[in-house]
Amino acid sequence: QQKSFSDKNQRLVNTHAKCREELERELQNSLKEKRTLRENSEKEVAELRKTLEETRQQLEEDVDAGIEQLKLRYEQKLHSSGGTVLKFAGENGILHKKTAATLKDIED
Repeated sequence: QQKSFSDKNQRLVNTHAKCREELERELQNSLKEKRTLRENSEKEVAELRKTLEETRQQLEEDVDAGIEQLKLRYEQKLHSSGGTVLKFAGENGILHKKTAATLKDIED
């Protein structure tokens, strides 16, 4: 009876050890999978951040270039309209002098 108990106990110990080893193996595999998933996710996040930064930088450069083009266009319009204003002011002065001279001739 003692031997039977000892044999039975040994079988239980062996079964328990096998179950424990199997559970440890499963947990290690699960942990390894989760680590791999986390590493892949971290790589993907890093790539997305890099892409986002590149896109943001390109967008800023495009907007800056557009602003510069508008600025140049309006500066050119302002410069050309300034010349037109001076031209009209000069013509107005000439007409004013002619009118004054004509009025003076009429009065004389």
